[in-house]
Amino acid sequence: MFIFVQNHKEMPKRILPIILLLLFQGAFAQDGPTSTYRYAIRDGQDLYLDYYAPKGGKSGKPLILFVCGGGFIKADKSEGWNTAFYKRLTEDGFPVVTIDYRTGMAGSHGLGLKELPQLYRSVKMGVEDLFDATAFVVRNASLFGADPKDIILAGASAGAIISLEAEWFICNDDPITITLPKGFRYKGIISYSGAIFDFKGKPTYKREPSPTLLLHGDSDRLVFYNCIRVLGIQFNGSSALARIWKRKGYNFGILRYKNHGHEIAGAFLPSYGLVTDFIRGIIEGGEKSTLDRIVDDPSIPASKYDSVNKMYSK
Repeated sequence: MFIFVQNHKEMPKRILPIILLLLFQGAFAQDGPTSTYRYAIRDGQDLYLDYYAPKGGKSGKPLILFVCGGGFIKADKSEGWNTAFYKRLTEDGFPVVTIDYRTGMAGSHGLGLKELPQLYRSVKMGVEDLFDATAFVVRNASLFGADPKDIILAGASAGAIISLEAEWFICNDDPITITLPKGFRYKGIISYSGAIFDFKGKPTYKREPSPTLLLHGDSDRLVFYNCIRVLGIQFNGSSALARIWKRKGYNFGILRYKNHGHEIAGAFLPSYGLVTDFIRGIIEGGEKSTLDRIVDDPSIPASKYDSVNKMYSK
């Protein structure tokens, strides 16, 4: 945006702040979404997705469908660390779609045993919304320059839980997948601090999941790195999933961040090279992954949410 001022000395003082605001907005408008679409209405709530076009036009790279975090309390896909990630991806030629979803824990100020059923409903609501968004993208693939067979699902924290649960449901032909196009599969999954939450114990799969990269801090006390069981309910974090998948011979990789907590859910830029290497070699290249690495990166700042109580405190 360009604004021409003929005589700034004679400009009314009340106009100057408006012009400065317009200049500021114009300077950063290019980092906003290319377009926004309403993809569904659920429980009376309009749900939107944002599309970020790749720099330089269509590149032939897979579309990244991203589900942001927020503890199922909020789902702000436009937060700064998220948009910095989209910007980096689009600069590398990846089209990006990021979605709203219903937040079933909104208004909660604690997470104890009595809230666990509400949390599980929140996960399933997120999966339902993700499947609606996926179906919208597939139906309108030309709007996004996307190949419906080349969509990579990525999620952070709550979004990673939704993503891993969604793939689990697909692999087991769960009725919740009814809104997806018949036979649809994600090309791959990227999980930043995710888990699978189930009332039945360890997750089992009728079909092998798509190639998956797990990133997790080994000291995460918000989304547990290992496995935790509460009255028959099991939270299977990245390390627990890796043990199960390794025994089954599934195609996956895991990056274990030493002495890190939940901040890995937002460590998009520090991990960017490792993630795109996995995309190129394993998800797109069809190679078999043997990636199981301890990452020691003290430069990643700690998260302000180092426990469940802090996340859900007022």
